[in-house]
Amino acid sequence: MWAFVELVKFSFSSIFWGLLIAAVCMALFFAAIKGWWKNAMFTPATYIVGAVLFLLLTFQCILICGGIKIINITDAIQLETERIINDNFQPGDLSMGDADDVTKMLVRDYPVLGHYFNTGYFENVTTEALPAAMADAVREYMKEFIIRRLLWCLGFVVVGAVLAIKTISLQNSMRRSRTDTRPVNRTASSQRLSRSNRPRVSRRR
Repeated sequence: MWAFVELVKFSFSSIFWGLLIAAVCMALFFAAIKGWWKNAMFTPATYIVGAVLFLLLTFQCILICGGIKIINITDAIQLETERIINDNFQPGDLSMGDADDVTKMLVRDYPVLGHYFNTGYFENVTTEALPAAMADAVREYMKEFIIRRLLWCLGFVVVGAVLAIKTISLQNSMRRSRTDTRPVNRTASSQRLSRSNRPRVSRRR
């Protein structure tokens, strides 16, 4: 949850794009169901399922947009890391403690990064190689992060589709059962039958 908050602070536009993408996905979701079942009638339960699915997809889409934004600034992260090292360290190998200090300084400028990598990746890395190593670590982690979000979206859509289809099927079966069990007025039917079988008598004047 804190990662979500930091992403929103870092890239407020992720909210807009996340909402837009989720809305488009929901429009396609209902259009696909309606296209498959031409006579399907959506029930209140169907719309409840759709609302919950929209919220879940919005959350994941915002995270995906934030992740893409972070990948796009990895070059800036690399330059910022180079500046920190040049201002605070001498050329040569960095110790674990030095890598910790560089990471803390970088996270101070980009707080969102504190959720996505740790200094264990950068042990025994030279000062010249550390900026590129940090940028690569951010890229790799965010790619995995985005893939996980996409898989969550796919799982939510599959479960939502199953639940939505079940609500539609229940409504249709209820309509069919009502039609099949509609009471028949047997008295009126017997009267019509007796009239049709009654012999006709011609009247002569």
